[in-house]
Amino acid sequence: MHKTVLLLLVAVALAGCSADEPEAPAEIPAEATTVTLSGIVQDRNVVPLEGATVSIRDSNLTFITGIDGRFAFPDLESGFYILDATAPDHDTVTLTHRPGDVPELLFVLTRITIDPYQDTQHFQGIVECAAEYLIITPSCDTITEYVAEQGVPLPGGGSVVDDRAEFDLFVDAGWQTLVVDVVFDLSGHPGLEALRTVFSAAADANELTSYEQFGRFQDGTSYTFHIEPGASYPDGVAEVDGNRTAFRLNVYGQGHGWHTVCDAVGDPQTCTLGVGGAIDLSFDVYVTAFYVAPAPEGWSFQA
Repeated sequence: MHKTVLLLLVAVALAGCSADEPEAPAEIPAEATTVTLSGIVQDRNVVPLEGATVSIRDSNLTFITGIDGRFAFPDLESGFYILDATAPDHDTVTLTHRPGDVPELLFVLTRITIDPYQDTQHFQGIVECAAEYLIITPSCDTITEYVAEQGVPLPGGGSVVDDRAEFDLFVDAGWQTLVVDVVFDLSGHPGLEALRTVFSAAADANELTSYEQFGRFQDGTSYTFHIEPGASYPDGVAEVDGNRTAFRLNVYGQGHGWHTVCDAVGDPQTCTLGVGGAIDLSFDVYVTAFYVAPAPEGWSFQA
Protein backbone atom coordinates (compact mmCIF):
# COMPACT_ATOMS: atom_id res chain seq x y z
CA MET A 1 0.00 0.00 0.00
CA HIS A 2 2.75 2.38 0.79
CA LYS A 3 4.40 1.62 -2.55
CA THR A 4 1.16 2.34 -4.39
CA VAL A 5 0.76 5.77 -2.76
CA LEU A 6 4.37 6.69 -3.48
CA LEU A 7 4.08 5.72 -7.12
CA LEU A 8 0.87 7.72 -7.41
CA LEU A 9 2.53 10.86 -5.96
CA VAL A 10 5.49 10.56 -8.33
CA ALA A 11 3.14 10.19 -11.31
CA VAL A 12 1.18 13.28 -10.34
CA ALA A 13 4.40 15.24 -9.92
CA LEU A 14 5.71 14.19 -13.31
CA ALA A 15 2.40 14.99 -14.96
CA GLY A 16 2.46 18.53 -13.53
CA CYS A 17 5.98 19.16 -14.72
CA SER A 18 5.24 18.03 -18.25
CA ALA A 19 2.12 20.19 -18.50
CA ASP A 20 3.85 23.57 -17.70
CA GLU A 21 6.07 25.23 -20.42
CA PRO A 22 9.42 26.61 -19.18
CA GLU A 23 9.46 30.46 -18.74
CA ALA A 24 11.46 32.46 -21.39
CA PRO A 25 14.23 34.69 -20.08
CA ALA A 26 13.44 38.47 -19.86
CA GLU A 27 14.32 40.38 -23.03
CA ILE A 28 17.16 42.97 -22.79
CA PRO A 29 16.37 46.19 -24.71
CA ALA A 30 18.65 46.64 -27.72
CA GLU A 31 21.10 49.56 -27.37
CA ALA A 32 20.21 52.56 -29.55
CA THR A 33 22.45 52.79 -32.62
CA THR A 34 21.61 56.40 -33.60
CA VAL A 35 21.23 59.67 -31.74
CA THR A 36 20.04 63.18 -32.51
CA LEU A 37 22.21 65.94 -31.09
CA SER A 38 20.27 69.17 -30.73
CA GLY A 39 20.19 72.24 -28.57
CA ILE A 40 20.34 76.02 -28.48
CA VAL A 41 22.97 78.73 -28.79
CA GLN A 42 22.45 81.82 -26.65
CA ASP A 43 24.39 84.69 -25.14
CA ARG A 44 24.97 85.39 -21.47
CA ASN A 45 21.75 87.38 -21.35
CA VAL A 46 19.84 84.21 -22.29
CA VAL A 47 19.05 85.63 -25.71
CA PRO A 48 19.08 83.10 -28.58
CA LEU A 49 21.78 83.85 -31.16
CA GLU A 50 20.62 83.89 -34.74
CA GLY A 51 23.24 83.13 -37.38
CA ALA A 52 25.50 81.14 -35.05
CA THR A 53 27.41 78.25 -36.63
CA VAL A 54 27.44 74.87 -34.88
CA SER A 55 29.77 72.24 -36.32
CA ILE A 56 30.85 68.70 -35.47
CA ARG A 57 34.60 68.19 -35.59
CA ASP A 58 36.11 65.69 -38.00
CA SER A 59 33.01 65.87 -40.16
CA ASN A 60 31.45 68.16 -42.71
CA LEU A 61 28.34 68.68 -40.61
CA THR A 62 27.42 72.29 -39.81
CA PHE A 63 24.21 74.05 -38.83
CA ILE A 64 23.32 77.77 -38.96
CA THR A 65 20.89 78.74 -36.24
CA GLY A 66 17.70 80.62 -36.97
CA ILE A 67 15.99 83.29 -34.91
CA ASP A 68 15.33 80.78 -32.11
CA GLY A 69 19.02 79.90 -31.84
CA ARG A 70 18.32 76.17 -32.18
CA PHE A 71 20.29 73.51 -34.07
CA ALA A 72 19.92 69.76 -34.69
CA PHE A 73 21.99 66.91 -36.11
CA PRO A 74 19.68 63.90 -36.60
CA ASP A 75 20.52 60.22 -37.19
CA LEU A 76 24.09 60.27 -35.89
CA GLU A 77 25.75 57.00 -34.97
CA SER A 78 26.02 56.64 -31.20
CA GLY A 79 29.49 57.70 -30.22
CA PHE A 80 31.79 60.45 -28.95
CA TYR A 81 31.38 63.90 -30.52
CA ILE A 82 33.04 67.30 -30.18
CA LEU A 83 30.89 70.27 -31.19
CA ASP A 84 31.94 73.91 -31.69
CA ALA A 85 29.63 76.92 -31.72
CA THR A 86 30.62 80.37 -32.90
CA ALA A 87 28.83 83.60 -33.79
CA PRO A 88 29.95 87.00 -35.12
CA ASP A 89 31.57 89.11 -32.37
CA HIS A 90 31.44 86.20 -29.90
CA ASP A 91 33.94 83.71 -28.53
CA THR A 92 33.88 80.10 -29.78
CA VAL A 93 32.55 77.53 -27.28
CA THR A 94 33.27 73.76 -27.43
CA LEU A 95 31.12 70.99 -25.91
CA THR A 96 31.53 67.19 -25.94
CA HIS A 97 28.93 64.44 -26.09
CA ARG A 98 29.56 60.84 -24.98
CA PRO A 99 27.33 57.79 -25.42
CA GLY A 100 24.62 57.91 -22.77
CA ASP A 101 24.83 61.70 -22.31
CA VAL A 102 21.70 63.77 -22.66
CA PRO A 103 21.60 64.70 -26.37
CA GLU A 104 20.31 68.25 -25.68
CA LEU A 105 23.19 70.74 -25.62
CA LEU A 106 23.33 74.36 -24.45
CA PHE A 107 25.98 76.73 -25.81
CA VAL A 108 26.44 80.03 -23.97
CA LEU A 109 28.62 82.42 -25.97
CA THR A 110 30.38 85.50 -24.61
CA ARG A 111 30.58 88.65 -26.70
CA ILE A 112 34.12 89.61 -27.62
CA THR A 113 35.06 93.00 -26.24
CA ILE A 114 37.35 94.95 -28.56
CA ASP A 115 38.90 98.15 -27.26
CA PRO A 116 38.35 101.16 -29.52
CA TYR A 117 41.35 102.04 -31.67
CA GLN A 118 42.32 104.48 -34.41
CA ASP A 119 44.92 104.97 -37.12
CA THR A 120 46.02 108.00 -39.12
CA GLN A 121 47.03 108.32 -42.77
CA HIS A 122 49.08 111.28 -43.98
CA PHE A 123 48.89 112.77 -47.49
CA GLN A 124 51.06 115.62 -48.78
CA GLY A 125 49.70 117.71 -51.60
CA ILE A 126 50.52 120.67 -53.78
CA VAL A 127 48.36 122.93 -55.90
CA GLU A 128 50.37 124.02 -58.92
CA CYS A 129 48.08 126.85 -59.78
CA ALA A 130 44.59 127.65 -58.61
CA ALA A 131 42.05 130.04 -60.00
CA GLU A 132 38.31 130.00 -60.52
CA TYR A 133 36.04 130.79 -63.39
CA LEU A 134 32.61 129.24 -62.91
CA ILE A 135 33.58 126.49 -60.42
CA ILE A 136 36.99 125.13 -61.38
CA THR A 137 39.05 125.77 -64.51
CA PRO A 138 42.46 124.61 -65.75
CA SER A 139 43.09 127.97 -67.40
CA CYS A 140 45.40 129.05 -64.58
CA ASP A 141 47.67 126.09 -65.29
CA THR A 142 47.73 126.98 -68.97
CA ILE A 143 48.69 130.58 -68.24
CA THR A 144 51.50 129.73 -65.83
CA GLU A 145 52.93 127.12 -68.16
CA TYR A 146 53.02 129.71 -70.96
CA VAL A 147 54.60 132.26 -68.66
CA ALA A 148 57.23 129.73 -67.59
CA GLU A 149 58.02 128.93 -71.23
CA GLN A 150 58.61 132.64 -71.87
CA GLY A 151 61.08 132.77 -69.00
CA VAL A 152 58.99 135.16 -66.93
CA PRO A 153 59.65 134.69 -63.17
CA LEU A 154 56.69 133.32 -61.30
CA PRO A 155 55.41 135.00 -58.12
CA GLY A 156 57.32 134.04 -55.02
CA GLY A 157 59.91 132.15 -57.03
CA GLY A 158 57.43 129.37 -57.71
CA SER A 159 57.74 126.79 -60.44
CA VAL A 160 55.13 125.00 -62.49
CA VAL A 161 54.79 121.45 -61.20
CA ASP A 162 52.12 118.78 -61.45
CA ASP A 163 49.24 119.01 -59.00
CA ARG A 164 49.11 116.44 -56.23
CA ALA A 165 45.62 117.13 -54.97
CA GLU A 166 43.71 113.89 -55.45
CA PHE A 167 44.10 111.10 -52.90
CA ASP A 168 42.60 107.64 -52.61
CA LEU A 169 41.74 106.69 -49.05
CA PHE A 170 41.27 103.11 -47.87
CA VAL A 171 40.01 102.13 -44.41
CA ASP A 172 39.02 98.86 -42.74
CA ALA A 173 35.45 97.70 -42.40
CA GLY A 174 33.71 98.70 -39.19
CA TRP A 175 34.92 102.30 -39.09
CA GLN A 176 32.82 104.65 -36.95
CA THR A 177 34.27 108.10 -37.74
CA LEU A 178 36.70 109.55 -40.27
CA VAL A 179 38.36 112.75 -39.09
CA VAL A 180 39.95 114.76 -41.91
CA ASP A 181 42.43 117.57 -41.10
CA VAL A 182 43.48 119.84 -43.97
CA VAL A 183 46.56 121.82 -42.95
CA PHE A 184 47.87 124.76 -45.03
CA ASP A 185 49.06 128.38 -44.90
CA LEU A 186 47.73 130.90 -47.43
CA SER A 187 50.24 133.61 -46.54
CA GLY A 188 52.19 134.39 -49.67
CA HIS A 189 49.20 133.44 -51.80
CA PRO A 190 47.08 136.60 -51.73
CA GLY A 191 44.93 135.46 -54.63
CA LEU A 192 43.29 132.66 -52.66
CA GLU A 193 40.71 132.86 -49.93
CA ALA A 194 40.34 129.16 -49.08
CA LEU A 195 41.02 125.52 -49.87
CA ARG A 196 38.09 123.27 -50.61
CA THR A 197 38.00 119.50 -50.02
CA VAL A 198 35.57 117.28 -51.94
CA PHE A 199 34.92 113.98 -50.15
CA SER A 200 33.49 111.24 -52.37
CA ALA A 201 33.40 107.53 -53.02
CA ALA A 202 36.52 106.33 -54.84
CA ALA A 203 34.52 105.00 -57.78
CA ASP A 204 32.30 108.06 -58.18
CA ALA A 205 32.67 110.52 -61.02
CA ASN A 206 34.03 113.90 -59.98
CA GLU A 207 33.55 116.18 -62.95
CA LEU A 208 31.98 119.54 -63.57
CA THR A 209 28.90 117.89 -65.03
CA SER A 210 28.56 115.16 -62.41
CA TYR A 211 29.54 115.80 -58.81
CA GLU A 212 28.99 112.39 -57.28
CA GLN A 213 30.14 113.33 -53.83
CA PHE A 214 29.32 112.96 -50.15
CA GLY A 215 30.19 116.54 -49.23
CA ARG A 216 32.36 119.64 -49.67
CA PHE A 217 34.25 121.43 -46.93
CA GLN A 218 36.32 124.61 -47.04
CA ASP A 219 38.00 127.35 -45.03
CA GLY A 220 40.69 130.01 -45.29
CA THR A 221 42.75 128.46 -42.51
CA SER A 222 43.52 124.86 -41.59
CA TYR A 223 40.28 123.04 -40.87
CA THR A 224 38.83 119.72 -39.70
CA PHE A 225 35.67 117.84 -40.64
CA HIS A 226 34.16 114.57 -39.44
CA ILE A 227 32.52 111.89 -41.58
CA GLU A 228 30.03 109.55 -39.92
CA PRO A 229 28.29 106.48 -41.44
CA GLY A 230 24.80 107.28 -42.67
CA ALA A 231 25.24 111.06 -42.39
CA SER A 232 24.67 113.77 -45.01
CA TYR A 233 26.92 116.78 -45.62
CA PRO A 234 26.89 120.11 -47.54
CA ASP A 235 26.64 119.65 -51.31
CA GLY A 236 26.55 115.86 -50.95
CA VAL A 237 24.34 113.84 -53.25
CA ALA A 238 23.90 110.85 -50.93
CA GLU A 239 24.39 109.68 -47.38
CA VAL A 240 27.76 108.16 -46.57
CA ASP A 241 27.60 104.40 -46.91
CA GLY A 242 28.91 102.85 -43.69
CA ASN A 243 29.93 99.67 -45.52
CA ARG A 244 32.20 101.56 -47.91
CA THR A 245 35.95 101.33 -47.31
CA ALA A 246 37.35 103.23 -50.32
CA PHE A 247 37.05 107.00 -50.68
CA ARG A 248 38.58 109.85 -52.64
CA LEU A 249 39.69 113.27 -51.49
CA ASN A 250 40.13 116.14 -53.93
CA VAL A 251 41.57 119.47 -52.79
CA TYR A 252 41.07 122.70 -54.74
CA GLY A 253 41.95 126.34 -54.30
CA GLN A 254 39.18 128.91 -54.06
CA GLY A 255 39.70 132.44 -55.35
CA HIS A 256 38.63 135.81 -54.00
CA GLY A 257 35.32 137.12 -55.25
CA TRP A 258 33.69 133.72 -55.73
CA HIS A 259 31.37 133.78 -52.76
CA THR A 260 30.53 137.46 -53.13
CA VAL A 261 29.24 137.07 -56.67
CA CYS A 262 27.60 133.66 -56.20
CA ASP A 263 25.83 134.71 -53.02
CA ALA A 264 24.46 137.78 -54.74
CA VAL A 265 23.15 135.84 -57.72
CA GLY A 266 21.86 132.97 -55.62
CA ASP A 267 22.48 130.37 -58.32
CA PRO A 268 25.98 128.82 -58.56
CA GLN A 269 25.33 127.85 -62.19
CA THR A 270 25.12 131.54 -63.18
CA CYS A 271 28.32 132.56 -61.39
CA THR A 272 30.82 133.72 -64.01
CA LEU A 273 33.36 135.48 -61.86
CA GLY A 274 35.84 134.10 -59.39
CA VAL A 275 39.38 135.35 -59.50
CA GLY A 276 42.38 134.19 -57.55
CA GLY A 277 45.63 132.38 -57.99
CA ALA A 278 48.29 130.41 -56.20
CA ILE A 279 51.61 129.01 -57.29
CA ASP A 280 52.89 125.80 -55.69
CA LEU A 281 50.67 125.94 -52.64
CA SER A 282 51.57 122.97 -50.44
CA PHE A 283 49.24 121.39 -47.90
CA ASP A 284 48.90 118.30 -45.71
CA VAL A 285 45.89 116.07 -45.19
CA TYR A 286 45.60 113.79 -42.15
CA VAL A 287 42.79 111.23 -42.11
CA THR A 288 42.18 109.43 -38.81
CA ALA A 289 39.83 106.44 -38.80
CA PHE A 290 38.15 105.52 -35.51
CA TYR A 291 37.02 101.92 -35.06
CA VAL A 292 34.55 100.32 -32.63
CA ALA A 293 33.64 103.70 -31.09
CA PRO A 294 33.10 107.10 -32.78
CA ALA A 295 35.61 109.91 -32.42
CA PRO A 296 35.00 112.32 -29.54
CA GLU A 297 33.07 115.39 -30.61
CA GLY A 298 35.40 118.06 -31.95
CA TRP A 299 38.43 115.72 -32.05
CA SER A 300 41.24 116.84 -34.38
CA PHE A 301 44.60 115.28 -35.19
CA GLN A 302 46.18 118.74 -35.13
CA ALA A 303 44.61 119.80 -31.83
